[in-house]
Amino acid sequence: MLALFIKKKQQYDEAVRYSQKAVSLAPENPIYTHNLAGEYVDLQQHDRAETLLREFNMAYPEHGYVNIYLLLADIYLKNFDWENAVHECQRVIQIDKKSIDAHRILGVVYYNREQYDLAKEALENTLTLAPDDKVARELLEKIEEKTRE
Repeated sequence: MLALFIKKKQQYDEAVRYSQKAVSLAPENPIYTHNLAGEYVDLQQHDRAETLLREFNMAYPEHGYVNIYLLLADIYLKNFDWENAVHECQRVIQIDKKSIDAHRILGVVYYNREQYDLAKEALENTLTLAPDDKVARELLEKIEEKTRE
């Protein structure tokens, strides 16, 4: 809890130290691992975050904590690793069909891959779950423009 408080004060290096301690005391706890990886992302240490999350998934393959998969999907999205981003989103949707973030990330990935039918489907799923989602609405408009051309 102290790491989260410190993170809110944007003292990321110190938050990392506390989160590392939490992970060392309870390595099986997905929340602690997720928090530490999120702090690495805040510090622009995406490779370190990805490695931590992948190692956690290998050590605890049945953890079912969707935020781990979503953070990985977001890291892959930022690194243009479309295939792995899709894989992580699909894992999330298997666990939670109503994950707005997973559907939105899928929509963004498919849009970037120019797979507009799949993007449209994912973004429409996003809007079904979150009608005011601006990202989904804007991408759907872009898809409509591109498919009219």
